[in-house]
Amino acid sequence: MNKDNINFLFNKTGRALKLSLLFSFFLVLTLLPLVLAAPPVTTVQSITEGYMIEDSPLTYIKQSTDYQYNFFVFNISNGALKTNTSVSCIHYIANSQGGVIYYEAVKYQPDGYWGTLIKGGNFSNTGTYAYGTRCNSTALAGATVGTLEVTPNGEEAGFNFEPSIFLGLLFVSFIILILSFIFKNYIFSFFAGMLLLITGSYCMINGFAGATNTWTYTLAVILIGLGGLITILSGLDLLGNVEGKDDTEEDD
Repeated sequence: MNKDNINFLFNKTGRALKLSLLFSFFLVLTLLPLVLAAPPVTTVQSITEGYMIEDSPLTYIKQSTDYQYNFFVFNISNGALKTNTSVSCIHYIANSQGGVIYYEAVKYQPDGYWGTLIKGGNFSNTGTYAYGTRCNSTALAGATVGTLEVTPNGEEAGFNFEPSIFLGLLFVSFIILILSFIFKNYIFSFFAGMLLLITGSYCMINGFAGATNTWTYTLAVILIGLGGLITILSGLDLLGNVEGKDDTEEDD
């Protein structure tokens, strides 16, 4: 490869990397605010007949600890407190994978409430557990659903490191990429491209700040694509420089 070809390759890949950097900043700054902007769809319905279930669950439960769940059942139309003379209730809990780990009939207590004791073995793993309660008679029914957070100490989890990992990888990638232009050393841009590949893969697997939706997937695909492009262009430039040095040594 002669000197003119080497210069052409250097200029071509250099311009491409600069355009990739500007394109990366634009897309990330555009998509990042939208990552968490897609709220779940919620439908509110007004029901005038049936049973209303009033509970007051703990928000956080200590891992592997028994949990007593209590609630009241009222008739929606007249507010009458319902007992087990005509109503039966069941309670279920599902783990973070959606598997039902508890499904039992709930006993009516003499004090006017319904209650069930869930053993701590059902909460052996930390994470979010979905629960539901259904009560029905021959003519009417009612239900309620919610979530419980199981943590090691029964308190709100501390600092969430996942967004920091993602943003940290993204920040380091762009800093290394900028350094590659300042020092005209495309070894830096090669490693920046690899880091963008890792960042995109992390975002695709874990989402961002607990959110996994179309925006996180789109952002992940873009980061992986840009990382691959920058890695390939940097590799071509490095290969051209090596061949250029070999040709220069032969001329000497």
